[in-house]
Amino acid sequence: MTLHIEAQWSQPVALTLSNEVREIYTCNDIESVSTNAGVYIFARRHGNAVTPLYVGQSGNLRKRLCQHLNSVALMNSIRAAPTGSRIFIFCEPVLRKGQQLPRVLDTLENALIDHALAEGFALLNVQGTKRPAHTIEFSGNRTSEALAPRTMLLKAF
Repeated sequence: MTLHIEAQWSQPVALTLSNEVREIYTCNDIESVSTNAGVYIFARRHGNAVTPLYVGQSGNLRKRLCQHLNSVALMNSIRAAPTGSRIFIFCEPVLRKGQQLPRVLDTLENALIDHALAEGFALLNVQGTKRPAHTIEFSGNRTSEALAPRTMLLKAF
């Protein structure tokens, strides 16, 4: 069965470096983060460019953000990413009749991970370390570039 999934993106929420000893980043606008289920991305923004750093899903987005903010390994990895401001952005699925939330969340998360890798972004999805990815490099004629880029990353199995 194929799915037609709809999801609504939030506005990005800024993460700021914390002055507290026990935390690396804080979120001053935590109340704007939904307590509903959804898929989220930690990213860095530099000008108009946005680079995904970590993709995940949760049954309670606000609670999961708080948990991640307490993850030293992940927050250190996000801080170590190249320049740019750090943001948290999420989307919430709009379920259609018969759609099951766990399957929709899995599909959304996997699609966003696959897309990030296909665009050449390295993700920090394995305990704050770079996610293993296979690299495929194509050569040959330029016509093929309409079908696939010269270099692709895809998640390792």
